[in-house]
Amino acid sequence: MSIQARPDLDILYRILVRTAQNQKTMSYEDLSNEYQRETGAWYHYHGTWDRPLGELNNRLYAAQRFPPLSAVVTYKPQTGEELIPGDGFWGSAPNVPERPRSSDRRQEVWAEILNRVYAADWPDQLPIVDEKHESPSDAWPSAEELAMLKARLSVPQPTYTTAEVLEHLRSLDRQ
Repeated sequence: MSIQARPDLDILYRILVRTAQNQKTMSYEDLSNEYQRETGAWYHYHGTWDRPLGELNNRLYAAQRFPPLSAVVTYKPQTGEELIPGDGFWGSAPNVPERPRSSDRRQEVWAEILNRVYAADWPDQLPIVDEKHESPSDAWPSAEELAMLKARLSVPQPTYTTAEVLEHLRSLDRQ
């Protein structure tokens, strides 16, 4: 049995940023296929991506408090099912809550997060984590960082209602 290296976070970042910038989602299977297309390396879509996606979310949070980019990755819905992120998404980073108990609340929270991911100004390359924020356990922003976040939030940004995001996602599924 051979041991495979973990997926490259820089490549994973580029794939997910393209997806977010197009305001789309992708299934874990789509992610595996796209990663193979770009690298030639195949990673099975069942269970392979949880850890690298969590690492990516934590790195983005630690670097610049970006929203969890892995929100664009979902289970592949069966006919009539709603898009939902995998169970590994919930609680994967400081800015991702634990999995809500009710399905409706999960959809609502995920749509809010996805809205922030779609609205984010993603840099071309995966940000480097500075020494101050090396550990995901260093999750609480300083007073200065909170002030900067509040200032950024006061800038008008496009917003979508939960219903609009869900309808957009459903329309993508129908395509």
